[in-house]
Amino acid sequence: IDSLGAVELRQALAARFDMVLPPTLIFDYPSIGALAKFLYESKVPAESHGVQKIFPQRLEGHSTDIPMSESHAVEISCIACEYPRGITNLSDLVKAFLRGVEFQEIMSNERFDPETLGGGVRTATILDDIDAFDAEMFRIVDAEAVAMDPQQRKLLDISLRILTSS
Repeated sequence: IDSLGAVELRQALAARFDMVLPPTLIFDYPSIGALAKFLYESKVPAESHGVQKIFPQRLEGHSTDIPMSESHAVEISCIACEYPRGITNLSDLVKAFLRGVEFQEIMSNERFDPETLGGGVRTATILDDIDAFDAEMFRIVDAEAVAMDPQQRKLLDISLRILTSS
C-alpha cells in the first residue's frame, strides 16, 4: 500500500467507524489482524470483550421483514468449516477472530517464487492437508479426483462432515 492508499484507508475506516484515527494507523497496525483488533478494542467496551452474541433477534441498525415467532423458529443442528491453522469448527473460528489470528502467511521461495511469476504478492492463505482427499470413499476414480478443483474436494469433505455429525 502506498502513502495515498494509507491515507484513503484511514479516512474510509474513520468514516465507517465514526472514529478519529491516527495518521500513522497503517504503520502502527501493519496487518489485517492487528488493525481489526485495534478497531474492535477501540469501539467495544473492555468489559464486553470475549462476550459473544450469536444470532441476536435484532441487529442494531438493521431490521427484518420476517416476524420472529416460535412457529417459524429455525434450529441449526450442525455447522462445519475449514480454515488455516487447523480450524474446523465455529467455536475455534470465533476464538481465532477474537485473538486476532492472522490466516495469511508469507510463502517460502521453495514453495512459491513470486519473481518467476512476475513479482507481486508473497502472502497466501493456505489450508492444511489440501491434498488429503479420499476419492475412493466418494467413489471417484483417481483420474477424476486429480482433475477436480481442490475447492470441490473440500466441499465434499465438509459436506460429509456435516451429514455424519448432524
